[in-house]
Amino acid sequence: MSGQCPIHKKPHPLLKCRAFLSMPLEERKACLMENRLCFRCMATSDHVARNCKVSVKCAECGSVRHNTALHVDQAFFRDTQVTKGDNGGEQNSSSVTSKCTEICGDNLGGRSCSKVCQVKVYTQRKEHEAIKVYAVLDEQSNRSLAKPQLFDALGITSTTTPYTLRTCSGIMETAGRRANNLMISSIDDKVKFHLPALIECEMIPDDRQEIPTPDIANHFSHLKPIANKIPPVDPQVQILLLLGRDVLRAHKVREHINGPHDAPYAQRLDLGWVIVGRSVFGHIPPTKHHNVFKTSVYSNGRTSLMEPCSNMIQVKERLTRVRRVA
Repeated sequence: MSGQCPIHKKPHPLLKCRAFLSMPLEERKACLMENRLCFRCMATSDHVARNCKVSVKCAECGSVRHNTALHVDQAFFRDTQVTKGDNGGEQNSSSVTSKCTEICGDNLGGRSCSKVCQVKVYTQRKEHEAIKVYAVLDEQSNRSLAKPQLFDALGITSTTTPYTLRTCSGIMETAGRRANNLMISSIDDKVKFHLPALIECEMIPDDRQEIPTPDIANHFSHLKPIANKIPPVDPQVQILLLLGRDVLRAHKVREHINGPHDAPYAQRLDLGWVIVGRSVFGHIPPTKHHNVFKTSVYSNGRTSLMEPCSNMIQVKERLTRVRRVA
């Protein structure tokens, strides 16, 4: 199959195939493996790379051990020009460009998505007063928490009770309201179920950069089929809820899309589809400045220059005794 493109079955080599060059590196490797093509010349299945006699040289780093198409930095392919008449039957196009800037914004390291869903929360028998919020699904937390804004929006006026909050950054004594008899539903109202008692907590992770978007799904071929199942980010909806292990149904995976090793993966939960992983491939530019502003102290007394992880949350309620008067 020398010179034959295994993707289009046309007489153009892979090095001139726009579809192949636009793939992430892991998908290009997978394509070569599936078609048993030589990783060196990428033109035949008659031999493997260690027996390949073809002279190759990477145009990016000058290496003679791999082809340019397998160089880890994709900057070369963002501006690769494909000339007319050299496409072996593919539709003509002037260039292949990367959309990474659009989905990553100013974050040079790319967006790192986590399990965040847009949901509706309401009190029983008051579904018409449902509040839209983003919920963080965190199996590292033993209790479900909600920010004060959600308590206020639902009109919950219960008295505050003390509890102990333990995170990677330490242990603190705090207090908050309790909310019972609440319901949660997916944004399309197809799934509804009861929530356990929510505890008021201000320290819920609220990084909006971690919210999955349709653009991120469209950026990866294996996630494109679910792009229309992920709602666009609503700037009016806040991250006000954290669902811990006390609501196991929310964490059950109903469907799973894996993809290449280093690519983001997707899961269908009862509350909707989520994407987990970093949304950028290729070379990540190094930062020019590194500053240390403080030394952190972990709960065991160990000091560190690294910022403690705030995503592990353990809650221990403190029960108060009530004296009865006979």
